Amino acid sequence: MLIRKLFRTAWRYKAQFISMIIMIAIGVGVFLGFNIEWQSIESDTSAFFEQTNYADYRMYDETGFSVKDVEAIQNIDGVEAATRYLCVNVGIQDTKKSIALNVSENYSVSTMLVTDGEAYDENSDGIWLSDRFAQENGIALGDVLTATYRGLKIGGEVVGLIKSGENMICVADENQLMPDFESFGFAYISPKKLKGALASRSIRRSTSSPTWKSRSLRWL
Repeated sequence: MLIRKLFRTAWRYKAQFISMIIMIAIGVGVFLGFNIEWQSIESDTSAFFEQTNYADYRMYDETGFSVKDVEAIQNIDGVEAATRYLCVNVGIQDTKKSIALNVSENYSVSTMLVTDGEAYDENSDGIWLSDRFAQENGIALGDVLTATYRGLKIGGEVVGLIKSGENMICVADENQLMPDFESFGFAYISPKKLKGALASRSIRRSTSSPTWKSRSLRWL
């Protein structure tokens, strides 16, 4: 009796009944869709951070850190690896574009994922460039880029295209809300290349002006 009454009522108010079923189905679908999407993003992000040895903690100092500071940190119980890390925004010569230039002394911390080209080499004179920045600006492996920073020039051949956990949200500063890889990207160079560029600048300056003192970039 109750079942017959249920079907009779459902048939009489079939429009409302069907609308409720549709709304419930949409609600469940949206909930499951967002949950699946979030789980996928979390899983993929965690795997990417694992691939690029994303650092768990960061310490900042306006005057930078010495080698002894890093050694002291590495001696703390539970610390697997530590590094001095430099990231500074630099311009691309003859353009209005810029990149975040990254240098890591210890490649086991906050590294990169090479999508094309050569693997990282601490003795290399090349540049590993963001694959998205290269794509948006028509830059290919073998092209030469020159980065500029307060009179310092660092030039080199693009030897690899990369992605990076440290630069997943690639924005120039707090005024840029969303990544714009056409105007701003990121790149990695070896510590050896950076030291060579700083040394050559110091030699040039001291030759032209004996009273000039070299200004070093800070390691974070």
